[in-house]
Amino acid sequence: MPVAAVPRSNPAYRGQAIYSRLFLPAYDAIVYGFNSPYLWRCPLERLVAQYLPAESYDSIALTHILHCLPGTIPDKRPAFEHARPTLAPGGTFFGGTILGPEADHNRLGRATVNLNNRLGVMSNEHDTAEALDAE
Repeated sequence: MPVAAVPRSNPAYRGQAIYSRLFLPAYDAIVYGFNSPYLWRCPLERLVAQYLPAESYDSIALTHILHCLPGTIPDKRPAFEHARPTLAPGGTFFGGTILGPEADHNRLGRATVNLNNRLGVMSNEHDTAEALDAE
């Protein structure tokens, strides 16, 4: 099946452009080996411990996605809405995202958030815990 290209005019284009064939082999090492434990203070073991077996839909995880989607937290609601039909009654929806520059990031984390927002890799300038809780 051919992969549909995101048009350059789409706000998501800048955010997805970095995920090239050249970059993807290094993604896990960068994101889970460095960024998560050192910038976001969330080691890989903590993320993995939250997941249930793949055959279960009693829980759905959305991790390291929201901060890359364009717009504010309310604009990102479709990510939740698309997952909701597959969540079993009484199931748990959980995950982790990187909040915007107002969050309690360390100096390197703040610099990384600001740089990635300028490059269009992230779109979390206005993402706050309060906005996420409201969704």
